[in-house]
This record gives sequence, structure tokens and C-alpha cells, in this order.
Amino acid sequence: MLSIPTLSIVIPNRNRKLEIVQRSLDSVAMQLNQNVKVMFIDYGSSKIYQEKLQNLLTYYPAIELKLCPTQGQLFHKTRCINMVLKQCTSKYFMVMDVDCIVHPKFVAKALELASDGTTYNFPYGFLTEAESNTSKPFEDHKVKFIGGLTGTAIFNTEQLIQLNGFDESYHGWGAEDADMFRRLETAGNKVVLYQSELLVLHQWHAKGYRSTNTNQPFHQSLERINHRLFDLSKSLNSKVTNRHLPWGMHCSASAYNQLDVIVQSIFVENSYEELRACSFQLLHNQKPGTTLLTVREMGKIHSLKNRLKAIFSNRVFRAVPMEQVNEYLLEQIIMNFRNLPYQYEFDQELRQVKLKINF
Repeated sequence: MLSIPTLSIVIPNRNRKLEIVQRSLDSVAMQLNQNVKVMFIDYGSSKIYQEKLQNLLTYYPAIELKLCPTQGQLFHKTRCINMVLKQCTSKYFMVMDVDCIVHPKFVAKALELASDGTTYNFPYGFLTEAESNTSKPFEDHKVKFIGGLTGTAIFNTEQLIQLNGFDESYHGWGAEDADMFRRLETAGNKVVLYQSELLVLHQWHAKGYRSTNTNQPFHQSLERINHRLFDLSKSLNSKVTNRHLPWGMHCSASAYNQLDVIVQSIFVENSYEELRACSFQLLHNQKPGTTLLTVREMGKIHSLKNRLKAIFSNRVFRAVPMEQVNEYLLEQIIMNFRNLPYQYEFDQELRQVKLKINF
């Protein structure tokens, strides 16, 4: 009979340098036993990267790897976490950033502290780029500064389940952990920031996910929206989340394979009216199978005709800048379609957005 682990650790990832991943896994692998389970969830790294990652994980047989075929999607850390949480049978649950190096006694200390049902959050000691690239014992690393709320936490699994897990409205990076701490406290649970000793280091890494020089989905204001969402949730004293859509859903490889089988195509231009009409169509008149939506910027001739209509009649379409089109469509995905298989691309040179989504 297989024993049920005491602690489940989830490590979400997308395209983090493998040298960083290896240092992180080295630090935690030596602390694993039959009571501690680690799930490494790769959410849509490039296929070449995922192949290299698979090879790396062969050196860590105690760590389970799950590859999500979500290339061309927003990074969805909270879904990665909830995939594991929803099926978790262990008493305790931990979310660990892929950039972390943990102290050799970290797992044992975390379990000892959490035994009274309290959530403990362990703040990061941030390393410089140069220090991150050195190989030395944990205690010998020179820490640039120690963070505040941001850290790695150990939770009571049942407390998380009662709140429907982490709020999957949060996409990308930022505020999802603070939101969980706040909701746990609102529900009457105790959360402690552990500051007696430093047990977790954070490796430096470039923040390429904040770059607009890519065709990959990117929303310029998403991190700020995350923080405002946290503020609003706090002001409303909300506790249970994910009421609108199912949470912790796994990614079906077969459903993603159908993204190249187009059953209908929709072509619109970047007018306010067409965008809203298209949103209503997708939301309320979904056709089973994959829909390809293409949004193109109005050509100069069309724009001139539109200006003439504005002069001689009331029939005018309001052009929306393509950057705003991009943000609007990504927001629609987050609010309504985030659980569906989709691929998204904003080609800034061609000034067009393409979205494939399998209903």
C-alpha cells in the first residue's frame, strides 16, 4: 500500500534558465523522502526548452514533471498551483518559486512549524546576478537584501481547499500569494511571516516576461491590475474565490491538439463596435471546435472612408489602437475563456492579433 505524503510541494515554471532550475532542484532534492512529494509544473515553455527540461529531470527521479502544452498562452501560475492542490491528499501544501535555493533543513523546519495549523511564510534573501551564479553552501551566500511579504509558504491543505484554492483571476506574476494570505486570515486562520532565520534564497533572473518585443501574449498593465484586484478583494473581505469558472483544471493534450483543426474563422478590424460584437459572439454563440479570430488594423483607405462618414453622417466606427485591442482580448480570455485551450499572438509588425480557441 502506497503511503500518503505529509507534504506536497508545487513548483510552477515557464522558460526559466535551466541553470537556475538545477540549482533550485539540487537544494530541495536532498530533503525528499516518502513523506514529501514534489510536482514540477511547466506551463507552456517552448517545446525545445521542454525537451531539455525533461532530460534535466531524469536526474531527479523523486520529482514528478508535468508538461502543459500551453505555448502561446498567458502564464497562469495560480492554475499551475491549483492543478496540484485540487488533487492533493497530503496534510500540508507548499508553493515554491523555481528561483529558490532552500536551506538544507528547510523542509523539516517548515513541517515542524506548520504542525499547529498555522501558515508560515518564509521571506526571500535576494541574491545579485553574480552571487546567483556561484556554487557554495547556503550559509556562505551574500544576500543583497531580505524581502517582505514575498516568499515561500507552507499551508494546511484543507484550509486552502475550503477557499477554492488560489484565485485564478491572477495571471502572470504578482499578488496571488498576498491574496491567499489575506483570505486565510479573513477566514479565521493564522498566517505568520517567519523572520527568526533566513531559510530561502532567491536567485537573480532577467525579467523577459515584461518585454513587449515579442509575439507572445503580453499585457502591459497586468501586474498593476493584479495588485488592484488584491486591494479590491481586501476591501470586500472576500474569502472563497473561483466561483465563476471551475478551478484547478488540468490541460487536455488531445484538446490542445485540435487547435490546428479550424471549424470557423472570424475576421474583424480594430473598431470598437466590431470588437464588442465579436466578444458577444464568442461568449454566447460558441461553436464546438476551434475558432480562429483575426483582428487587423484598419487600412489607410478604410480609415479615410471612416473619417468621411464621420463628416457626412453618423455612421462611423471608432478605431481602437491595436495595443488596446490586445489588452481587451487578453482580459476577455482571463475573465471568460482561461480554462479553454487557446493560442494567442500579437504581431506588432503586421499590426494584427490572432487567437485560436477550442470551445
